[in-house]
Amino acid sequence: MNIESLEIPDIKLISPSVFSDDRGYFMETFNQRLFNEKIKVTNFLQDNESSSSFGVLRGLHFQEPPYAQAKLMRVITGEVFDVAVDLRSDSVTFGKHVTVLLNGENKEMLYIPRGFAHGFVVMSEKAVFSYKVDSYYYPQSENSLIWDDRNLNINWPLDKTEIQLSKKDIDGKSWKKISFFEKKVWVDASAFAKNSSKSELSTHFLSRSKFCSSAKISTKQMGENPQEIYRNFLENERSLGRLSKFFEKWRV
Repeated sequence: MNIESLEIPDIKLISPSVFSDDRGYFMETFNQRLFNEKIKVTNFLQDNESSSSFGVLRGLHFQEPPYAQAKLMRVITGEVFDVAVDLRSDSVTFGKHVTVLLNGENKEMLYIPRGFAHGFVVMSEKAVFSYKVDSYYYPQSENSLIWDDRNLNINWPLDKTEIQLSKKDIDGKSWKKISFFEKKVWVDASAFAKNSSKSELSTHFLSRSKFCSSAKISTKQMGENPQEIYRNFLENERSLGRLSKFFEKWRV
């Protein structure tokens, strides 16, 4: 298994060793020990798989801290044009992107760390896309960056008339409207609260609740443990509703 860095060095292209004969083939798709040595990635927690037809574009997706996800992706059958966009505000490649063709023939895999938006478009009649993530799915933290934002300057290989999108991706946010964080915040789930003032946390709560981001909430109203409140806010549907009502009187 060979691991190489791409134009954005934290993104890795992985070429597995494939052993073929007249019976078929065998390959190792993941080895935790090797990843610990080469990438120093934490344990993956969840595997996902999707099947898509030609022209289906999924993305550009990401989960905000503290539930950001690193991903290890591969195509089992078919081919996709894969894209990763750097969202880390203190990165020298902030706003830049990497594109790779992944297919079931060369069996290459792509690793992207936390702090990237990811998406792909299907180039074949059908594609089965499989990927590992190192953080569980949290819908309240999920976000979508609009795929054709001019600020990204992504050269998608298909014409717009060929693209198929979900409603969520049609309604994706523009580059200027998404929240950005430094590398340490993307990587460390607890760094968001540790490195944010209570007023910044208040702003983030309100944006997640679709309230005005300029509203101000006092330290006392915020509570003594903003990290715990933030986690509960994102993780628990009941807390989400309760906190939304709590903050509602500060709506502008």
